[in-house]
Amino acid sequence: MESVPGSPGPSVTSDSPVPAGELQKMLDECTQAIQELHLQIAELEELVQKQKRTISHQSKVISDPRVHRAVPIIPLFPLTPQHPGPSLVASPFTPQSGLSPGSSIFDRPPPRFSLSESPDPFAPSPGPNSTNQPKEGCNCPHICALFDTDTTISTLSIRFRNLYQRTEIWGYTHANVPQIRKDSRLDAQKKEYLIALADRSQVSALLGDTSTRYYLVAKALNYYLVQEILKISVARLYDSLEVDLRSANTPLMRQLAILATVSRTKDVIDHPGFQTFYQEKCSAHVAKLWQYVGPLCCDSFETSSTAWQELGNIVREAQSLAIDMQVAPLEYHFDFPEPNESFEPTTMINHDRYIRGDPTGLKNQDFRVKLGVSPITRIRNHAVRPAEYGLSPEESLLLRETQRGCTTPLAASRLSVTTDPPSIGWLRSQHPAGSIYEATVGDHHGQWVSRADTPRQSRAKQQQQ
Repeated sequence: MESVPGSPGPSVTSDSPVPAGELQKMLDECTQAIQELHLQIAELEELVQKQKRTISHQSKVISDPRVHRAVPIIPLFPLTPQHPGPSLVASPFTPQSGLSPGSSIFDRPPPRFSLSESPDPFAPSPGPNSTNQPKEGCNCPHICALFDTDTTISTLSIRFRNLYQRTEIWGYTHANVPQIRKDSRLDAQKKEYLIALADRSQVSALLGDTSTRYYLVAKALNYYLVQEILKISVARLYDSLEVDLRSANTPLMRQLAILATVSRTKDVIDHPGFQTFYQEKCSAHVAKLWQYVGPLCCDSFETSSTAWQELGNIVREAQSLAIDMQVAPLEYHFDFPEPNESFEPTTMINHDRYIRGDPTGLKNQDFRVKLGVSPITRIRNHAVRPAEYGLSPEESLLLRETQRGCTTPLAASRLSVTTDPPSIGWLRSQHPAGSIYEATVGDHHGQWVSRADTPRQSRAKQQQQ
């Protein structure tokens, strides 16, 4: 009895032939194995293509100087070093306090902690300043004693910064191509949402310039994430109480409200149906947010599909951050700089490519905010007396220059809206060669004309021809 070399399965003799049924079975097994290998190869090829697209997008963003910029080191803020514990995080708060008319807990400028004395906001910050002033600890050891405020503040600062950077990258990658006709056809709801984010007179200019369009898209994302996901005012009812309490009791009452919310939030997270609710809420946020920013993306199906997936990742990260914020005894306040607000170099970072210079010099020259892209987050710790503040991170914004005796901003972008006559709206965009594209908003028709031609002169030339 000799086995046939190379044949799978049991050994057979050279004298007796292999049964046809067994050969067919062996053939079917080989065919099935080959098909499975083909499927695995197809999956690997698809994965490689996805990785190539991701690397291509990241390479474009990294190589672009407008996006790849130095990020200041986020300092650690000393809050309660006497309370080590796990890194958990709490929920946001508060409108104007009704207990002290005309004032708010956030009206006082927060201490700078380890912010650099240098006027350059891009310079790395030194280590945290030490303080010799004794702090009265919290009287709620069941939560505060298990909580490391230093680590939490540092972790939150990094996550806030990364979240806002992801929105800028998303806008630059998927929605930074000006489309005059498509933008002019936005419905009233989407237009009002964009107008609410910036100065009404600047929205068209911001959308029409590739150096500012993605910042406006990032602002649209950041504003929704803050208002609908991150900003949950736990102390709202306490702020609205019209009860004359002694000021010494106010921090304690607020801390008790925060601790009660932390405890309740942990119970909700442990509920069996929370994960299902979490996923449904995430899908609802992505669908609603896409209604505002989706029309600003490119028309390519592949681009839209990738943009939708990456937008979902951003929303999921924001929801995860919100949960971590709500399970720690801290209080949060988000503040977007308003248009025409004075530039403050200690809390603001200018990213306008047309306006450069020393931050202190820009402030002395009365430069104003054109668009506040990301908010500054004030974090308040009530676990010590007096309560401590932290800043995380600085606001990203675009600036504009003001003329003497006039509050109208100079044209910092190449797209503007004019009216000539008043019943007709004109979109004007400068071509790289120097000519100007004019389009009537009503009928979406246009032509390239000379740089010096106004809409009225252009129509006169057409009539002569």
